[in-house]
Amino acid sequence: MTPPARPEPVSGRARRRWGFATRLALANSLLIVVACLTLGWIIVRRDLEEISRSLVERGRTISLYLARDAELSILTGDTQALEQLAHSAHVQHDVVYCRFFDRGGRLLSSDGDTGDIAAAATSNEGLGAVGPLARTPQVWEFQAPVLTADSRRQREELEFGEEPPALQRPQLAAQQRIGTVVIGISLVPLHALRQRVFVTAAFFAALVTVLAVIGAVVMARAITHPLQTLAKAADAIARGEWNSSVAIHTRDEVGALAASFNTMVHSVASSRAALEDYSRTLEEKVQARTERLEVLNRELQEANRLKSEFVATVSHELRTPLNVIMGYCEMLMSGAGGRISDEQRTMLTTIERYSQQQLELVTNVLDFSRLASGKVSLHVERFALAPLLADIATPYQARLAQAGIQFSTSVAAGVPELRTDRIKLQEVIRNLVDNAVKHTAAGRIAVDARVSAASAMLLIEVRDTGPGIPAEALPGIFEPFHQAVRNSGSAAGGVGLGLSIVKHLVNVLGGTVAVESRLGEGSAFSVEIPARLDGPSDRDSPVPAPSPPAASDLAAL
Repeated sequence: MTPPARPEPVSGRARRRWGFATRLALANSLLIVVACLTLGWIIVRRDLEEISRSLVERGRTISLYLARDAELSILTGDTQALEQLAHSAHVQHDVVYCRFFDRGGRLLSSDGDTGDIAAAATSNEGLGAVGPLARTPQVWEFQAPVLTADSRRQREELEFGEEPPALQRPQLAAQQRIGTVVIGISLVPLHALRQRVFVTAAFFAALVTVLAVIGAVVMARAITHPLQTLAKAADAIARGEWNSSVAIHTRDEVGALAASFNTMVHSVASSRAALEDYSRTLEEKVQARTERLEVLNRELQEANRLKSEFVATVSHELRTPLNVIMGYCEMLMSGAGGRISDEQRTMLTTIERYSQQQLELVTNVLDFSRLASGKVSLHVERFALAPLLADIATPYQARLAQAGIQFSTSVAAGVPELRTDRIKLQEVIRNLVDNAVKHTAAGRIAVDARVSAASAMLLIEVRDTGPGIPAEALPGIFEPFHQAVRNSGSAAGGVGLGLSIVKHLVNVLGGTVAVESRLGEGSAFSVEIPARLDGPSDRDSPVPAPSPPAASDLAAL
């Protein structure tokens, strides 16, 4: 048996590039990077929202304080005081401009960037500050109404939660508003602060990522180092280094795996050593047994040769007196020795019949011995099947007619001229007919030949109306020395070689033989052989001999 192919080990380069430690470190690093980026984005977004909210509160607070301080100056028309207020607001680092408008939207005072003054007087009917209003990408604008003392008190109540009735508030606000203060808050500090936040967040995210990746790599190596050691030990064992082992430094699952690995290696090494010891002695045992088998084989061959010689000699010695007995019986029944009585004729007929049976037994034994020895050859010739069947039927017709048994042969149209061994085919059909005659007490025996539609081979069937063969006896019907007990309860005469010889001869002719039988209905033997054999014509052509019988069969023989 061919041993299974050994799987190719994974190359060291592939393991170093895509090892478990690398994959584990990459997975952990990717998870850490995603977590750091997500957390950094959340923190930066929260800080930016807080910065924007602080800037809005600052703009609203400045505008409200300016509106409160400008109340008296607007009521008295003191533009100089308003200019001072506007200047005091503008000097702050993030205030771009400051403007004061009267109730009608007329500019009273302005300091700082004076562009787009007309658009700055936005209507504000409420009491609180309005903004931010994005005038430019760099400026947020805030507006606050300048109110009288009552309106201012009402606004403070609104801011602190003591809200007056909703129906009165719009009317009071509209009656007591005396002007508007407008300031512009620069977004440059906000942008700078945002940039610093982004840079700081990116720096810390990168720092945390680098530290986390380093930690992941260190942790992955710490986890996979025992596994790498185990893998190296396994590779060493695969190369035949059975003294390799793994040092155990931990008591976790990897340590348990290493301990089990060491135990397995020790067990396999012990088994391998025992196997090597046994293999060293196996050759001597095989050689000794081979010599014994050779001696037994020579003895069996010698016994087989002696058996064949004995069978051939005995068969020849038996055939000669049997032929003499049968010849004298025929001469006496023909009147060569004088007139014989009916009783004498009956006795002579009995002697002739039993002599013929004995001659057939001797012939079968001789044929079987010849088949078993492998001395079989084919004599291929051309012939028609119908005359062959007529020659076979002639010796049986008179005897079967006296017993009231119908005997018929038929060759279907379309059966071609045969090109095979005529003698062996005749022996096959004759043995099947003999078998049918032995087991048919009444009814009919038919030999039919046709071309099989399924295989285009010659099909010869021998049917009888005998008692049939039990189903349990059919599997061994073609075995040597096998005699099936028919429905009558007894076996026919003979040693059980006829059907075995049929099977061997059919195999030599390149065909198959089969049997069908039902108790009480008879049996049907079918032989299927090629109509034309490939080979030289009109001369002996050696063919492989059939499988010899078992030793028990030879002993019985």
